[in-house]
Amino acid sequence: MLFLDGLPDDIFDGAMRCRICSWRQAPSSCSVSVHAVVRIMVCFVLTACGHSGVRSEALEVASQRRVIDIPVEPRDTDLLELGRARTEVTASLHSLRRCMPMRTARIYALGSSTMASLLGPALKRIMKREWPEASLSKWGKPSSGLARPDFHDWPRQIPKILRRHKPDMFVVSLGTNDYQAVRLRNGSWVRPGTARWKRVYASRVRKMLQLMSGPSRSRAVIWVGPTSFPGEGSKTLGPLITKILRREIRAFGGPAVLIDAYGATTDDRNRPRDKFRIPGKRGWHQMRGHDGIHLTIGAVRALMARPVADSVSHCRKGGVL
Repeated sequence: MLFLDGLPDDIFDGAMRCRICSWRQAPSSCSVSVHAVVRIMVCFVLTACGHSGVRSEALEVASQRRVIDIPVEPRDTDLLELGRARTEVTASLHSLRRCMPMRTARIYALGSSTMASLLGPALKRIMKREWPEASLSKWGKPSSGLARPDFHDWPRQIPKILRRHKPDMFVVSLGTNDYQAVRLRNGSWVRPGTARWKRVYASRVRKMLQLMSGPSRSRAVIWVGPTSFPGEGSKTLGPLITKILRREIRAFGGPAVLIDAYGATTDDRNRPRDKFRIPGKRGWHQMRGHDGIHLTIGAVRALMARPVADSVSHCRKGGVL
């Protein structure tokens, strides 16, 4: 994607249209071969993929980049101290953003493949042990986020979830798959990192918060932000998405909290971390698998499920998020 950064907006949008068909199944960030660059330039010459000799898969994916959106140990500014992790809270003790005390609750957890494979099951085990009166349902859609509603439209799914499951609380794990251009309803693209990109992405976060919490802002939302991994997309867009999430959640009028996963998985130089420490225990633990991207099972259990479950427990007791 870096070779598109210097193009004018209309040419950039044409490039994205040329590559759309190759992203139908996996819209996450991709690495591109030299051959693919040549093909997409031919696509421009032949009028934006319309020539009979060049199909819309003109941008060929040489090797799909594996990404994760695993929430990890949160940072703390106001509420929870867990090493260098922190949780960004949205309210003071005197605000109306306090959770209502609950004896039981229906919790709905949504996200991408991480929610489906590791985080969701881990949360279910913890809830069964620590809050057996509560129930947890989950939906993990691989490669999903807020940037590509043509692939999976989470805001449109929330009303369906509300009608079917009637949740009292939401857990969200989205953001890492959004290190890319955003797709608009009219099929055009917005260049990542631009002022318009920021506005569009912020509006989608805002809409998700409004839909999940409801008109009366009665449902709590625990949102786990994006995590880091090697690559320019993560390095530049990870902090930006985290900043947008933090701003929108702080401005939100309901009980909501951001778990800063990006900060927990980067060092002081904005580089991906490979090891982590469990608060209260000695030694360092391997954070990522052999691919250097995905988190280990131990990291998922200790750094993802535990902070989310602690926030759920805090809300359950009528605490402020």
